[in-house]
Amino acid sequence: MVHENSKKQVEAKGERVPCPLDPKHSVWLKDLAFHLKKCNAKPKETHESWYVKNFNTKYGEDEVDHVEVAGPEREDFERMISILKEFNDKVEPLEYRANSHPALIPWLEAKENQKHILQQSSLIGNLKENSLLSCDNFYIEFGCGKAELSRAVNTCVLHDCKTIGPTYGFGLIDRGNNRMKMDSKIIKDCGEIGLPKMPKLKRSKMDIEHLHLDKFLETETPDQIVCISKHLCGMATDLTIKSILHSSIINNSKLHGLLVAMCCRHACSYEQLLPKSRDFLKRHGIENKQDFMILRQMATWAVCGTRDKVTPAEEIEERHEDKELLGLAARRMIDESRVYAIREAMPAYNVELFNYTDRAITLENSSICITRK
Repeated sequence: MVHENSKKQVEAKGERVPCPLDPKHSVWLKDLAFHLKKCNAKPKETHESWYVKNFNTKYGEDEVDHVEVAGPEREDFERMISILKEFNDKVEPLEYRANSHPALIPWLEAKENQKHILQQSSLIGNLKENSLLSCDNFYIEFGCGKAELSRAVNTCVLHDCKTIGPTYGFGLIDRGNNRMKMDSKIIKDCGEIGLPKMPKLKRSKMDIEHLHLDKFLETETPDQIVCISKHLCGMATDLTIKSILHSSIINNSKLHGLLVAMCCRHACSYEQLLPKSRDFLKRHGIENKQDFMILRQMATWAVCGTRDKVTPAEEIEERHEDKELLGLAARRMIDESRVYAIREAMPAYNVELFNYTDRAITLENSSICITRK
């Protein structure tokens, strides 16, 4: 009966097609023209003052040719395996710093699936351990999505402080159209404990590559800024670092710190790496974009080493355990290149990598932390 009704509906309305602006949803073909006028994925005709096209795609005088490269062969992967094994022998294992915050215990008790909250709790516990959790901070969440991490941070700040500083608040940056956003819940959480003053909240729907951070902060004038993110995807991490370097918050000492849980090294871009990141990689055998493409493909072995063989990479005769270790080494090399570049660009800050949670909770369990010296 349900199938029959669906068939009649299709006959009545015609074909259903993916939306050209966002193929994640579909629309009846006959309604397409009307839908395109009101679709949430429709590009903005006007932008906020802090939108500067491609502002963070370059750094300094850096120029990288956007060239097409040939698909890698089996020998290329075998060479990369040797490079990664040599690199892995030189670096110490990442420190494991699983942490927690007591304010999120009620959240854990209320959830059957606790993995996301455990990750949030550990990240916030590490914020506190590094003196980055305070009622005086303005938090900027890059790639914030619904702003779940910011809401968790707010809950923990309210638990610790009971009152808020004059510039406390959240800047929320994300390029997507997010439903069920937490913005109003952050304000509601503050109201429920009777705070006389609400935190500042500023959301912008924008790709990080176009973000002019100083202009975004013009109306906020915070004293201390902490940048945060949970699972900032691929090159978004590099764009975030560049947006900070392009701003004045380092020179005016307003950057208090950063804690970002990274993910998806396969989505990194050779062109978007900082120049010093590419220098680091070159010193360790990653000579060019072709090599980097192989490196980032092998980084997927850290999270999906058991897939069916589909490319020359998967044809390499390595045990699953060995492929996973090689994937972790590839991921580590990309992350260490970021650490090196940040240390070179920000000598007044400490920069470190650590695993903030167990791989049983998330396979993407490594983070980068920046604090003042």
